[in-house]
Amino acid sequence: MTAKKPGYHQFNTNETLNFMLNRLSWDIEEERLREIGQNVSTLDNFVEKMLLEARLAEDENRYLQAGFFYRGAEFFMSEDHPDKALAYDKFMEYFYQETHGASEQHSLVDFAGGKLGVIDIPAEGDEKGTLLFCSGFDGLIEELYGIGLSFAAAGYRVVLFEGTGQGSALRRYHLPMTHDWEKPVAAVLDALAIESCTLIGMSLGGYLAPRAAAFEPRVKQLVAWGAMQDFTAALKASRGKVVGGLMFKLVDMGCKKTINRLAARMMATDETAKWSINHGMHTSGQTTPFGFLKWMLDFNLNDTAQQIEQDAIIIMGENDHLVPVEQMRIQADAMINAKSVTTRLVTAKEHGAQHCQIGNPDLVIDEILRWMDGLVRRDLRIAS
Repeated sequence: MTAKKPGYHQFNTNETLNFMLNRLSWDIEEERLREIGQNVSTLDNFVEKMLLEARLAEDENRYLQAGFFYRGAEFFMSEDHPDKALAYDKFMEYFYQETHGASEQHSLVDFAGGKLGVIDIPAEGDEKGTLLFCSGFDGLIEELYGIGLSFAAAGYRVVLFEGTGQGSALRRYHLPMTHDWEKPVAAVLDALAIESCTLIGMSLGGYLAPRAAAFEPRVKQLVAWGAMQDFTAALKASRGKVVGGLMFKLVDMGCKKTINRLAARMMATDETAKWSINHGMHTSGQTTPFGFLKWMLDFNLNDTAQQIEQDAIIIMGENDHLVPVEQMRIQADAMINAKSVTTRLVTAKEHGAQHCQIGNPDLVIDEILRWMDGLVRRDLRIAS
């Protein structure tokens, strides 16, 4: 992630494509993305354009940008796309080739017959503590590297890690995502001999990190960079509460054929739904839409939020297009035994109202650092 002025841009009228273009603006200049956004209208021609831009960047020796163009293409490729594995491999090759220090900081942790990728960034100056940081449903640790450097510059050791269903754990070692996130967290803590940490989870990590914190005592502080009390709320919001609610009632009733038939109709007329359901099945390791929706039901904090005893902060944008904003209040209210719970709703005026504060991640970094510094001052007052 390179330094950029805060702002969420209107690169494309398609909300899904526009969000991805804004995501890429952390590493690719806005002018180029604006031109690209004006010339794509479907997921398929977005993939074609990203591949074209990647190859052009390669020809011009702009290898890091080429890598992120390949990442943009890979994100929307179907799982059977002939170039999907190549696009991911190209992204990884160019990222580690062009990003100073990242290759030496990268390692693999054994887990469940596969491996989890880790980037261990040392603190600058005196080390204040360790931050363990994961993404969500479809992020890569390499995309978080710039954020990791910002935390490292503030004096923290930063361990970016993949769990099941993420990055190379899914793509190279075929580990589908599981809801019991305390297990991959424990494996990383064990492998790196980490005795205590602050755990940060972004996007779906707003469920994953709290879930792990409820069961892993080495997590001393918790950051949900994105509220996610219940993963199904995101799908219900995208389809409408009535339709989305009905779908999960049918799942509860075991109506496999009905769900699969409804999903097939939806996928036949809505390219975003087609991609998201196929992507969901791949990430979850399920083979049918019914299986994917049933899998989603395990991703909630209804029975575990009360077991969270750490200090916690939940950060969310007021215009999050993927997660209903009320998830932040519901999640905070459910953490009844937490040492403290802080919430931060980021506004459009602050350029961070969208999912994961794509338009202004530096604001969230500063917010988390201030929150942690405040906890240190509080604990010193209590001890004195």
